[in-house]
Amino acid sequence: MAATVNGATVEIHADGSFQSDLALDVGLNTINVVVTDQLGRSNSRNAAVFVVPAATPLPFTVFYPRDGIEVRQRDLPVSGVTKPDAVVLVNGISVEVNALGIYLAIVVPEDDTNLIEVVATDIFGNLRSQTIAVFYTP
Repeated sequence: MAATVNGATVEIHADGSFQSDLALDVGLNTINVVVTDQLGRSNSRNAAVFVVPAATPLPFTVFYPRDGIEVRQRDLPVSGVTKPDAVVLVNGISVEVNALGIYLAIVVPEDDTNLIEVVATDIFGNLRSQTIAVFYTP
């Protein structure tokens, strides 16, 4: 008996089993197995394997404002960067993320101490957040 996996010959063990290590690409992979007996008759099977990339940490940075800043402006920009396909919330409100992953929101601070929470999540369930204290003085 003989066997091939994706065209590469593999060794068949005495019990009829065989194995093959394959390098799979992210996404859809087709695995073709052909077994041929001593009389030259062959049988083949295809298997589809979909590989999902391992989750990598979600890049996430808040550029402005920095924690502990004192401001006098009423419309306070909150900006940073993450992955372009991430969902970003600033104080619970969804913010647009552009094709470069840059986001910008405007927060209107209350008098005195304000906590601004920025949260980013991606399709893999990675979550990153940062809470910033801003002191507003009119």
